[in-house]
Amino acid sequence: MSEENNTTPELGLINIGGGAFCRVKKVTVVCDITDAEGNMLERDGFTQSPDSIIELSGAELAGLELPVQAVADHIYGNVAEE
Repeated sequence: MSEENNTTPELGLINIGGGAFCRVKKVTVVCDITDAEGNMLERDGFTQSPDSIIELSGAELAGLELPVQAVADHIYGNVAEE
């Protein structure tokens, strides 16, 4: 592991309940590439970049304002019924 990786700040711990926390190591996003109206981009009759995969490390996400606790609550079923 390089020194840069040892000193790079990561996302804070996410409370997943029962005194357990998780540290985000990698986030994977599966997305479609669209125009401003949300229409899939096409060229020569072929849809461009369906199900594109983007991966970001916790260190790359550090310092961003993300609703990570809200997402974790949905993943782990910690969402209060309204």
